[in-house]
Amino acid sequence: MGLDKLKLDGAKLSEHKYNRELNAIPASPGHILPNQTANFFRNPAFIIVDYTKQVREVQGYLEITCLDIFREPHVTRQRFFLATGYNLEPPYIHFTFMDLEAPVTGA
Repeated sequence: MGLDKLKLDGAKLSEHKYNRELNAIPASPGHILPNQTANFFRNPAFIIVDYTKQVREVQGYLEITCLDIFREPHVTRQRFFLATGYNLEPPYIHFTFMDLEAPVTGA
């Protein structure tokens, strides 16, 4: 954290703040048609518990899971960048989402 860089390997993913379940965020609305958008209404756990405000930048992938109209599961990924400006006025957290990648597989 801070000026350090880290990669989320198996050991890190077992830590509470990086836990998959705590960082799974439902979209709202939860049911959308193709080419519609949804929103997230909370930040990931690793930002919420950054009490000392050390996180400056995060790069990673969102895993997007959904069911089609036949209730078949699908998974795709979307690269994201997160930047914080805790020391600015007003403070901010900014997300940038890149284009969707090709579907990974059926879930």
